[in-house]
Amino acid sequence: MTTAYTCPHCSSTEPIPHFAKECPSCGRELLEPPNVRTANLPNEVQALNNRLAHAEKETDARNCKNVLNDFGAAVEHSNVAISQPLALIAQLIKNQNHLYSTFYNQRDGRQRLPEENKYDLRRESVDTSFFPHYHDHIVFGALTLNDQGPPEYGGHSIILKEEMIAHRASVFDSNTYIFAEKHNLRITAPIPYGYRSSWSDRGKLAKAKLHHKISQTTQQSDYANILMGVASDDRNTDFLEVHIYRGFNRNAVKKVMFTKANMSGKSTAGSADKLMFKSLKKTLDDLGILHEEV
Repeated sequence: MTTAYTCPHCSSTEPIPHFAKECPSCGRELLEPPNVRTANLPNEVQALNNRLAHAEKETDARNCKNVLNDFGAAVEHSNVAISQPLALIAQLIKNQNHLYSTFYNQRDGRQRLPEENKYDLRRESVDTSFFPHYHDHIVFGALTLNDQGPPEYGGHSIILKEEMIAHRASVFDSNTYIFAEKHNLRITAPIPYGYRSSWSDRGKLAKAKLHHKISQTTQQSDYANILMGVASDDRNTDFLEVHIYRGFNRNAVKKVMFTKANMSGKSTAGSADKLMFKSLKKTLDDLGILHEEV
């Protein structure tokens, strides 16, 4: 699959693969990262528009299209949350030279070992299907309307500044691993069109996916749980997954959301977390980074 467009550096009109990181003619880095260019492929955009048209027709028949549109407008102002344990958040915030990096960079740098579960055993085959030749550059997050991330990925959440990620972020219908399982995607199977969007079109994707959860009685206070809620199997949080090209440091952090339930306990570990929490809050205050407890 190739997309013909003009290199901004050398004006080459040779077809450039959608997954390329550099121009094959001049070797300079392309302005848009490959995940963003993939989301903007004509077939992707058209398929998403078709899903959106179905969602609008379906809600119009149920007399709640106006609610769907209001929900989509709210999602256009959503944030990306990355759920992490307290210790890893402290490592990022307290060290100005620390980079939040990808799983693969951590693994290859011998900073992290894969776990013996079905996700880590098969995640690379899934990731290479969704992000061919650049899967090791993708950081994962989730769209949120209440600044809380999926609880199963860590006890607390980092909220990123939009201006730091909007140009390099794309959005997918759900967790890619779970999507591959649900759609029985084999390694050689193409990823179906219409399930990813650019950052600016995340409201469209949310409407296309979640229109069945909208009704005439839906309130704005329901939107956060509609966007991110418990999946039907009650094992995983169902969310729209954000794919960010390459990592970031603490300057990209807008806010940290702490979960009080994960700060309790009389054990030594619980006491240590409370001390770390107190120290981390002071550092956040010194840096002018917002923080909140829920």
